[in-house]
Amino acid sequence: DESAFASGFAHNHAIRASNWQGELSYPNGLAQDCELTVSLPVNELIVDEPQMRRRVGYDDELSQSQRNEIRGHMLAENQLNGERFENITFTATSCAGGEAAAGTMTVRGNMVIRGQSSPVTIDLQYRIIEDSLYLRGELPITHAQFGFRPYRAFGGAVRNQERLVIGFDLQSNTRN
Repeated sequence: DESAFASGFAHNHAIRASNWQGELSYPNGLAQDCELTVSLPVNELIVDEPQMRRRVGYDDELSQSQRNEIRGHMLAENQLNGERFENITFTATSCAGGEAAAGTMTVRGNMVIRGQSSPVTIDLQYRIIEDSLYLRGELPITHAQFGFRPYRAFGGAVRNQERLVIGFDLQSNTRN
């Protein structure tokens, strides 16, 4: 949060999900009947790796000890609480678009973080090339949607913003 007193000593973060799983299907062949589920293991989130920071436009690198400290704060009981809530999940409730080989698909559904569900809507840019599906989009959320407060330290002199942006840049393994 740039409005915090000591924000000059803080930095933005780039977190990458690994070992996530998802499934997108159109059981009736119609986009509005899509079935989409995504699950990612919280304890396998990767914090501020140099190549991810460069990819999102951050020009500084963090030491391994800084990354470990940030990861510890992120998984702590008052944040994602990785011991109690092992996964972040998304389940679609409706889809619109997606009839062509490329375009925009609007997906509505429920995201669960820390065991608390919140309705969300995301516009996904997609392309189908041969046997692969590519999806890209951004989902703004808030900590409050999921029942917790942003990380803060030193009496709030350093703190995260309430608003988070989850970026998606995915490629499917198969198209069956």
